[in-house]
Amino acid sequence: MKVAIFTDTYLPQVNGVSQTIKRMTQYYRTKNIPYIIISPECFVDEAQPSNVSFLSVPLLIYPECRITFPNMFRLNRILHAFKPTLIQCMTEFNLGLCGLWYAKKYNIPSVSNYSTNFDQYLNYYHLKSMNGPLWSYLRWFHNQHALTLCPSNVTKQYLLDNGVQDISIFTRGVDLKQFSPTFRDSNLRKELGISDKIALLYVGRLAPEKNLDVLRQSFEALLQQFKERIVLIVTGDGPLMNEMVATFPKETIFTGYKTGADLSKLYASCDLFVFPSQTETLGNVVLEANASGLPVVGVNAGGVANLITNQLNGYLAKPNDIESFTNCVKKLITNDVLRFSMSMQGVEFAKRQDWTQILDELVTLQYQVSKNVLA
Repeated sequence: MKVAIFTDTYLPQVNGVSQTIKRMTQYYRTKNIPYIIISPECFVDEAQPSNVSFLSVPLLIYPECRITFPNMFRLNRILHAFKPTLIQCMTEFNLGLCGLWYAKKYNIPSVSNYSTNFDQYLNYYHLKSMNGPLWSYLRWFHNQHALTLCPSNVTKQYLLDNGVQDISIFTRGVDLKQFSPTFRDSNLRKELGISDKIALLYVGRLAPEKNLDVLRQSFEALLQQFKERIVLIVTGDGPLMNEMVATFPKETIFTGYKTGADLSKLYASCDLFVFPSQTETLGNVVLEANASGLPVVGVNAGGVANLITNQLNGYLAKPNDIESFTNCVKKLITNDVLRFSMSMQGVEFAKRQDWTQILDELVTLQYQVSKNVLA
């Protein structure tokens, strides 16, 4: 099997798709599976010599994805030389379309990937009227492929309800070498001024679709009761950064964008994770938080509901319900034993999300598609 991966987002941008491709290609190398990555120009990674990149500009509502302007002559020449036996389209935009076009033109089996609920994003950007046309396109795009991959059962049902066929689960794992309670750092807590406080952590894009107004109002309510005991740490960047700095309580610490060891230490050095987003197809940050020893307060919507077992490794609040979210966080603030118990349960849950097994199953599916023997 030789895999051509088409993606509209890639490293060094850190998001679910780019991290998944990184994992996939690491696995391919261990199994001697040849691959090539077709990606936007600004995401060239020098550590990945298999990259082929093209001029691109950011997508308006989701800059991590790019509108790319590929040179089709160059693309054809490169792919003809590589001779892929499988086309893997990780995104649905320009480069995903290029992958589909090439697969159809040269009769090469193809697999698509669904990892972002763009239709739900539109609601937060006052573009709800675009939902119908968007789903018409997404339904068409994914049904052109032999198989569509998605990360959770909730998302699979959502796709089925919207007319997408032939779906398999490709869930995500977590790197236990990068995310672990062992990275807890008392010096970092001192630097942040949180040594004697319970630190609530949010990690993610600072954007409307993450429902961060619920986080703000919940934190304001919690401060009325626990003002001297709690702090909120917000890690990430995005279009709402300036607004959040201006409107969130002064007990909020904005760290900006963090990766690598800095992110590992930050996770492990906090005490619980707060994540009000309703639009996730999975919620990789929930896995990272659990692996780092943090119980999670999320909402009972989207893929997050597949990761949190209520009252075991966290709490599932009612979607868009400030009181419910606040009460869930309050239980963890006021009960150290409960917080520790959920922390340990979260670590155990994360340990079961084994990347090797997940990728074994993925490659089995890809191989079956490439040989036209999909069960």
